[in-house]
This record gives sequence, structure tokens and C-alpha cells, in this order.
Amino acid sequence: MQFVSYVNKGRATYGLVVGEGVVDLGARGPHASLKAAIASGKLM
Repeated sequence: MQFVSYVNKGRATYGLVVGEGVVDLGARGPHASLKAAIASGKLM
């Protein structure tokens, strides 16, 4: 699995790389950043 932080339409977010695209997990989850999501231990 590969997670990424990026900016989409001027908003900082994070997601999961799938094929040639990215699933925006920041828009779907309760965490404000990839760092917070990793710290929660709930990404796997």
C-alpha cells in the first residue's frame, strides 16, 4: 500500500494510490492529515 499527501483544488488532503489514481481518504475519514491517520492506527 502507498499513501500520499497532496493538494487537491487548493485543499491539503491524503489518500491511497490505486493503479494510476488516488482515492481521497481525507474527504472520507475523520482525520485532518495523513500523520493523524497513521497515528490512529486505523489505516490498515
